[in-house]
Amino acid sequence: MPQTLFLFVTLTATTILFLLSLYPFRNPALGVVSVAITTMLRFFAHFVLTDLDNPFEGTWNVGSEPFGELITRFR
Repeated sequence: MPQTLFLFVTLTATTILFLLSLYPFRNPALGVVSVAITTMLRFFAHFVLTDLDNPFEGTWNVGSEPFGELITRFR
């Protein structure tokens, strides 16, 4: 993944989180919950983005093992 694209996505997510933290919530509990949910989604999106950068390594990966099992099963 190009570094420019990665920085753009990260900066956009951080800006959204920052602007949400400045939003004048009338209910402080709603504000805390909204910022917490947005923060959690931001970190999850960051994890997925960095993990999918190389589809052959990481938590979610692409491999040839399922296809190999399928071919050997039907021989």
